[in-house]
Amino acid sequence: MTKTFELNAYLGERRKLVDEAIVRALPDGGAGDPGRLKEGMRYAVLQGGKRMRPLVIIAACDRCVIASPPAAPRSACPP
Repeated sequence: MTKTFELNAYLGERRKLVDEAIVRALPDGGAGDPGRLKEGMRYAVLQGGKRMRPLVIIAACDRCVIASPPAAPRSACPP
């Protein structure tokens, strides 16, 4: 029997990994944010439409078994 691939579920799981990696890479600037630079960077990156490239890299890693899902966001969203 063939296993059905659920694209929406796969993308949802991987998007969560990407979102977490982005938040870790761009922490909230708080009082040490010169001229609200970090706030602007977070605004630009955390908006919709910025996940396709990391998701493609993670899918390639999953397909080629290059990296496990926890390691893949590091390659897709380097610090």
